[in-house]
Amino acid sequence: MKKFYILAGILFFVFKTNAQQNTLLISQESAFYYEKFIHTDSNYLETEVRPILYSILNEQKIDSFLNFKSNNSLISNLLNNDLYAKRKDKLSYSVNPIISTLYSQLLSENKNAYLLEGGLSLVANYRNKLALQSNFSLTNQQFFNFDSPPLIEKQIVPHYGKALKSSGNSLQYALFDARISYSPSKYFNLQTGYGKNFIGSGYRSLFLSDNANSYPFFKANAHFWKIDYHFIHAALKHLDESDADFNLQNKWAVMHYIGLNLSRRIHLGFFETVISNPNNNVTKRGFEVNYLNPLVFIRPIDYNLGSPDNVILGLSAKVVILKKVHLYTQFLIDEFDFKQLKKRNGYWANKIGVQAGFKAFDAFKVKNLFLQGEINTVRPYTYSHGYPITNYGHYYQALAHIYGANFYEALGIVNYDFTKRLSINLKSKVAIIGLDSNNEFSVGQDIFKSYSLHENNFENDIAQGDENQSFSNDLAVNFLINPKWNTLAVFQISNLIIKKENATNSYNFISFGIRSNVFPKMSNSRFL
Repeated sequence: MKKFYILAGILFFVFKTNAQQNTLLISQESAFYYEKFIHTDSNYLETEVRPILYSILNEQKIDSFLNFKSNNSLISNLLNNDLYAKRKDKLSYSVNPIISTLYSQLLSENKNAYLLEGGLSLVANYRNKLALQSNFSLTNQQFFNFDSPPLIEKQIVPHYGKALKSSGNSLQYALFDARISYSPSKYFNLQTGYGKNFIGSGYRSLFLSDNANSYPFFKANAHFWKIDYHFIHAALKHLDESDADFNLQNKWAVMHYIGLNLSRRIHLGFFETVISNPNNNVTKRGFEVNYLNPLVFIRPIDYNLGSPDNVILGLSAKVVILKKVHLYTQFLIDEFDFKQLKKRNGYWANKIGVQAGFKAFDAFKVKNLFLQGEINTVRPYTYSHGYPITNYGHYYQALAHIYGANFYEALGIVNYDFTKRLSINLKSKVAIIGLDSNNEFSVGQDIFKSYSLHENNFENDIAQGDENQSFSNDLAVNFLINPKWNTLAVFQISNLIIKKENATNSYNFISFGIRSNVFPKMSNSRFL
């Protein structure tokens, strides 16, 4: 596989292009400052695969819109400019700080959490044809005791990788990502690096999200006629729970996403992915090179090979109504038996997921008011596999929805911009999740367990098992300090309620400080 990545790298230098190739951040928090430009000012409708290129947007218009006007040169530089930037001949580059100093306090108890982060971000462009982005930071973070305990116990940073050092609920860790982007023409783009990708229009994704750790990848995008084609090849890691040392095993993912723009208002998408184990003791075939053919579908290849790999399919749609209202949906199929589905008997192998939502810009004709509502539900055992290593996860975290499977979720977001940089944001969420009561069987939520551990063939319902309910509300006031730094000043009031069979726990806390969105910091128990 090393030869494949070397060849992909050589291809970057074969062609010419004149487009700006650096990408927007993948984080949802950053998206609020760009969504209106992406979805109302751009002629390019297909934005399902993120991060997206600046080249599809009017970058100068965005920079002008976010510019903070001040007669004081020091303030103007601090709030608008790169920390260091230089242009020489056809090469331009900039360096910016990554800074986070956040403090959270539980109001009912004398407990606190904090986040201290420092690092650098580098962006370079050559002839507006080739771009490099790279970010590195060192972080010390203390979590509340209800934040992702299974991950903390394994010294895994939520949404990232292995910690350098741990002490109780405190983790010290380093974060790194890098991405090279090159376009042979305006119809074709190549990317390679170490980072995350996201497929979908929603806050969540049932196809591919930014929930798990970064990974090495190669991505090719092609745009022709009304079709957008995306190919992603990624190297993933499986954490073996049976190993006392929690060693990581290698596995591969190949993904296709094909988008069809029927018009400026209607977009349809088809998604497929395969997770394979190159060291399978049964087949001993290594990596299946047939999966790298970008012109064929994975499912027929997998079927013809009699492969033990995990193949997942999906369909998506987005419809724009009233110009500024977007309706979107995803339908995911892991396994499917239509005869059993018609009987409505809860057959365990009918593994599907559904997402439906909307986005409204300038809602109710109120300028700068953004609304979003979304529901997600995934049946038990979806994303899991007979061989645990080929689950749809990476670094002991789901590649799609954060809850894995066997859940209902509904969420709502209200965001209002008082000024170009000052906004208030309300996020509310309710989730019902069915968890395992023991390790002997699986009720279908834990995608890292083999689906052969299912207890019943029939009568499997969503949220079966030990039912856990969570309700959360986060009200935040954000000020974008500097768009080039992607840094915000934040004050947030949060409420979290967790209901289990015999107990209800309620937490109220405040958080404030400075937060970088280069590496978003989230938690499993709170809203995210």
